[in-house]
Amino acid sequence: MKAQSAYPYTPDWTPDRRWRQSPQAAVEGPVRFRLWLPLTPICLVLSPFAWLCLPLVALFTARYRLNPVRVIAGVGAVLLSASGTQVGIQAPDSLVRIYIF
Repeated sequence: MKAQSAYPYTPDWTPDRRWRQSPQAAVEGPVRFRLWLPLTPICLVLSPFAWLCLPLVALFTARYRLNPVRVIAGVGAVLLSASGTQVGIQAPDSLVRIYIF
C-alpha cells in the first residue's frame, strides 16, 4: 500500500522557491548579532525595585556610617554614565555587539 501525501494531485511535489535556502545562507563565518538597549525604558521598568531596595540601602549606610543621599546619587551617576557604552563579545562562532544608549 502506497502512503498518501499531503498533496495527492502532485506526487512529485517540491517546496516553493520561498522555502528554499538562499545562497547567502550557506556563507561560512561567525554569526553576527547586534543588540541595542535603550537605558531609559530599562530604568523605568526597574524603578519599582529601587523602592524595594531602599530599606537595604538605609541599613547599609547606617552600618558603615555613609550618607544615604550620596550613595543613591552615586549609583544613579554610574547608571547614567553607562549611556553610549559598547560591549563586544567575540567567540569562534559568533560576534555579539551590545550598544547601550
